[in-house]
Amino acid sequence: MKVRSLAHQTLNRIFTSKEYSNITINNVLSNNELNDKDKRLYTQIVYGVLKNKILLDHYLKPYLKGKSLKDWMRHLLEMSIYQMIFLDRIPKYAILNDAVEVAKKIDFNSSKLINAVLRNFDTENLNEPLKEEIRYSIDEWLFKQIKGQYKEEYMDILDSFNKNPKASARVNSLKTQRYKLLNDRIHESKVTNTGIIFDSGNISHTNAYKKGLVTIQDEASQLVARMLNPKKTDRVLDVCAAPGGKTTHIAEIMKNQGQILANDIHAHKIELIKQNATRLELTNIEYSNHDGTKLRKIYTREYFDKILIDAPCSGWGVIGRKPELKYNQNEKKVEEIRKIQSDLLESNAPLLKVDGFLVYSTCTINKGENEVQIRKFLEENNNFTLEKERMILPHENHTDGFYIAKLKKVTR
Repeated sequence: MKVRSLAHQTLNRIFTSKEYSNITINNVLSNNELNDKDKRLYTQIVYGVLKNKILLDHYLKPYLKGKSLKDWMRHLLEMSIYQMIFLDRIPKYAILNDAVEVAKKIDFNSSKLINAVLRNFDTENLNEPLKEEIRYSIDEWLFKQIKGQYKEEYMDILDSFNKNPKASARVNSLKTQRYKLLNDRIHESKVTNTGIIFDSGNISHTNAYKKGLVTIQDEASQLVARMLNPKKTDRVLDVCAAPGGKTTHIAEIMKNQGQILANDIHAHKIELIKQNATRLELTNIEYSNHDGTKLRKIYTREYFDKILIDAPCSGWGVIGRKPELKYNQNEKKVEEIRKIQSDLLESNAPLLKVDGFLVYSTCTINKGENEVQIRKFLEENNNFTLEKERMILPHENHTDGFYIAKLKKVTR
């Protein structure tokens, strides 16, 4: 019962408190003694519900007519029928009994409703044709956006959201070489020459991680610092630096020389960058805790050789890692984010030297935050040109979805 109780608590935290699934799940696994079998079941249940919530609610609907549910009750029912449908190796009575026991500890009277719904639930009634947005368990607005923008590839993209993400890391080139870390369960990335893929296990628990030989980072994300291509003598600004994956990659490319200013609006996240830099033994990073749109009030014009704006975004490219993002998207939120992105570009452009480079990146596949955003900036700033542009879709190499654009400042 402990595993299912932990899974239920986790789902409540993610859906009610809006916590990030990957962080919450890692914290739970780190703070509870579970054997490997129980860890697998726990993660299967939590991610299974997160990836299939709309589908599960659709299957539950006929059994809830006239019944009022609190959020915790719905989450308990969702995780229970997920097991009945997708984990059919587990006997129904075991799923039902644990669900009732979990409910009793929260509200004894509610356990009767949980028991009645699950006893009546029949997996034989699940063969009706489904709308695509229900089958892929995705918010209708977001479904229309992705289908409209990627008419030929949308099904591949949606399929990729429900696949388990790869456990990838970046090799610290200052301390080791990639081939030295490869073995039967660690393989080289085909996407980037700094990447390795772990078949299993928690990367942060490995000796390679503890010794600062690797950093946890998706393969697509590793392409950003490479496109910036900083030199050892450069002065580099990372506008939205936390948690520091790209900052530390820039430092490694620069051979721990030059100067990097790692800025972030959140003070507690600056500490994460510092911790990463210390573990990796990087010393050419300075830290700044300011609103990224206000930096031109602090630094003089044309102060930096290179600027990275890894902008806040809707996150459509990382839904495979954070499936809860499928359920909280809307046009208003995206427009608010686009305004922040535009402000970051406009306010930091004057800080770049002539002949310097600015890289803009996001972990979304929404064209409005990517290609459209860059075209708008170039129309309004004819002293910049587009040097390179790349969209990495999540299904292409089973990575996160990423957009990267490299701009050159050609005149004042």
